[in-house]
Amino acid sequence: LVGKSDMELFHVGNFGEGRDAVVAAYTVLPETGWAIVSEQPVEHAYRQVDTMEQRILLGLGAAILVAVVLAALFSRNLTRPLKGFISGALELAHGKFGVEVDIQQKNELGELAQTFNYMSKQLLAYDMENRGLYESLEKGYLETIVALANSIDSKDAYTRGHSQRVGD
Repeated sequence: LVGKSDMELFHVGNFGEGRDAVVAAYTVLPETGWAIVSEQPVEHAYRQVDTMEQRILLGLGAAILVAVVLAALFSRNLTRPLKGFISGALELAHGKFGVEVDIQQKNELGELAQTFNYMSKQLLAYDMENRGLYESLEKGYLETIVALANSIDSKDAYTRGHSQRVGD
């Protein structure tokens, strides 16, 4: 027995039919020439397989449930700050410069919030500067008109004060 290399040392199979069917396995111990045989009814063997399949499906279902819960928590932590960015951007679009987004996270979203807040403050500063320039320009236009009206009034004594009365 030891010298035969093509000898089958282990075999599993279904034997019999109907209620007498069994699943059997045997192996030969080459040193002794003995064989070990194990058998059990097919019904019992496949019940164990069914139980194993149920446990695997239950474990898979639990893993999927945990994955879905973790994905929901992760997406919630991501979308909540994005809603703050959206509302802040809409306020900027409506001319409310200087609005700030309050995100305390120490990740990319936190850095984005700092950049957004800096941009908003810069827009507020530019808006204030533009308002000052506009007021200065408007004051200059009015002073020019008053100077022209005064020059017209100084040329003709008959219409003197007329431009001021029309302006008032």
